[in-house]
Amino acid sequence: MKTKLYSTVLCLAFISMMQSLHSQNAPVQIGSKQIRVTLGAKANPEQSQPEKITIDLDQLADEMNFKAAALRNEAKKSSGELKTRLIAEANTLEGMALQIQIDALELSGKKHTEQFIVNNQTIRTMFINYTITRDAGMSATQLNTSAGRDMKLAREMREEADSEQQAIARLGRMSNANEKELLALDAQRKAMNILQKSHSSSMTMR
Repeated sequence: MKTKLYSTVLCLAFISMMQSLHSQNAPVQIGSKQIRVTLGAKANPEQSQPEKITIDLDQLADEMNFKAAALRNEAKKSSGELKTRLIAEANTLEGMALQIQIDALELSGKKHTEQFIVNNQTIRTMFINYTITRDAGMSATQLNTSAGRDMKLAREMREEADSEQQAIARLGRMSNANEKELLALDAQRKAMNILQKSHSSSMTMR
């Protein structure tokens, strides 16, 4: 009974979250609990009413895959209709986990794009308002240019992913795009650090 209830809760959580994916932080109601969808966050029950729980989509996918593996192991020891049902449930959970991973990567892609734009604006402002050395300016420019190339490649990868018919292939391309986006954001952070340090040094020398 506990296992069936756990699977039901996961399914309900998934369905409700998929309905609210357009708004990353929008809470959705599941029974007496409010579920808030976030990325990269651990479960964090809050002391408020109704009870709120932060769910990491990647963690939810991992839990579904873990449950699917347990069902498959149970199926190996079973036979007949029970074995067929267990395998079917495992297939369903794996399919849902795969879709959750894809949706999580879509959300992270939007988040990365927004952050890339903000970082670009910040870097431009720093060039205008900060006192920096020639070397620092060149290094920051090279890093930001590299970031732009990586983001362009990431966009192309995501466009290719959209054309994939197989979910597993789409997930692979989106994962590659996600890695490129992270590289781009890291390059921008390095560029901003260089500009900040150069400016701070020049102010100290005055």
